[in-house]
Amino acid sequence: MSLSRDDVLKRFKGMSDEISDHIMKCVIYGDSLNSLDHWTLEIGNWLNKANRVKGKAKIKEKDYYNVLFSACGDDSDDAEINLDYFQNRYCRRSNRYPRFEITYDLVSTLSVVYRDIISESIRIFKGSKVLSPRDWQQIVQQILNKYI
Repeated sequence: MSLSRDDVLKRFKGMSDEISDHIMKCVIYGDSLNSLDHWTLEIGNWLNKANRVKGKAKIKEKDYYNVLFSACGDDSDDAEINLDYFQNRYCRRSNRYPRFEITYDLVSTLSVVYRDIISESIRIFKGSKVLSPRDWQQIVQQILNKYI
């Protein structure tokens, strides 16, 4: 079923924070918590769902950037803000995850991982290829392996 543009954007918005948070977990902790495979599969599931969303009109590239990946931000300043938010929400208040130091290297790494995952995802979305969640997971893992 083809969705209206508003419905497409609502679905994308609902995935944005989850994608960003899981990418952060991968970059911050790697596999030190034995969860890297789980986190990359979750990212793969959301990217697979996003790739399967069909609009009545062709989905614009800017909609992927501005909505699906909006929580990732555009640059290293946004990456640093995201890390600070994650630290406050999950490490200080709830103690769900171990605290970490926000360093220049961590900010830079997160920024490039965001950039690479976003650009590769949009390249695939614009094509006609439909991937499985595991295929998406492999793509995410290959990008992460370059940096962490």
